[in-house]
Amino acid sequence: MLINIKDIPKGHTVIEQDVSMTEEQIEDTGFVGNVFCHAEIDSIQFQIYIHVSYTCKVKQECSRCLKEIEFPVKGEFDIVLQDRNSPDKIEGDDADSFDYYFSERDAEIDIRQSLYEEVVVNLPIKPLCKTDCRGVTDYKKKDSDNGAEEVIDPRWEALKKIKKNSK
Repeated sequence: MLINIKDIPKGHTVIEQDVSMTEEQIEDTGFVGNVFCHAEIDSIQFQIYIHVSYTCKVKQECSRCLKEIEFPVKGEFDIVLQDRNSPDKIEGDDADSFDYYFSERDAEIDIRQSLYEEVVVNLPIKPLCKTDCRGVTDYKKKDSDNGAEEVIDPRWEALKKIKKNSK
């Protein structure tokens, strides 16, 4: 999300943007389309406080059946911007309490990296295409003795070969 520092008036402002992530971020995480962001901005003296809400879709693989799914992700986070030209010590502030610094020369602040990190943190560890997903069941092998079909995942073939060779 690009925030134009010079366009932010003192007080409260709301900005909405469709944010396109970088190619590397799209490849790494699997973003589908843009990330919609709603930012509530409060500009006070030498600081800018931003509360960002976002929604997007990310391609993921179901951890049971391995089908590719589009997983909706939404969340919110806060960012604090500090003016580099502010007085050295503002009561109660320390250097670690700011996410970004800006100056009069800066036209825009790019917070896409913070947005990317928040999306990645909110991704499920084991995504499921549906809550009752039964896993891989598309692969079948006929049993010649009684004509019944047995579910077999072809990824087990390498282990079957090892088992046969060890006998």
